[in-house]
Amino acid sequence: MEQDARYAALCARAHDLIPVLVERAERTEELRQLPPESLRDLHESGLLRMLQPARLGGAELDFGALVDIGAILRADAPRRPGT
Repeated sequence: MEQDARYAALCARAHDLIPVLVERAERTEELRQLPPESLRDLHESGLLRMLQPARLGGAELDFGALVDIGAILRADAPRRPGT
């Protein structure tokens, strides 16, 4: 049950980051990498520690959570031609 709560919290954080990441999409394309502030936001949200063991401060979720949360972040990503 605790893992379900961690999963739900990280999904909510991913949804919350979408508008910020969409706003930075053009800059991300210009840089051809994540801007430092986007990387910071991902770190602070805990999304980059979703697979990390709980004893090391992570959420200790499974690989399916990585796929699901990646899909959440991708769902509203601006589309480039051919993608």
